[in-house]
Amino acid sequence: MNIQGFPLESDLDFYCFLKLNLPAGYEIVAEPQKSYYSEWQFCYKVYRGPELLKTYEGNFRNLPPGSLVRSATALLSELPGTNQC
Repeated sequence: MNIQGFPLESDLDFYCFLKLNLPAGYEIVAEPQKSYYSEWQFCYKVYRGPELLKTYEGNFRNLPPGSLVRSATALLSELPGTNQC
């Protein structure tokens, strides 16, 4: 998937891709947690205004390859105001 010139090719690009491509009124936040022992842990929260819509958390090493890529694609297809290519 490639929106606004940013190719989503890896699960590691999930946060940056959504940060750039979420429509106005939505935001993604990377939340730190005390349980983080390595750079592989993640916790991303997607908000519409103050409302929490979705939480994505886990360990990059334990993800099936491409699962966050598919999640980003699915999320953007559900939201109004996105223009998918």
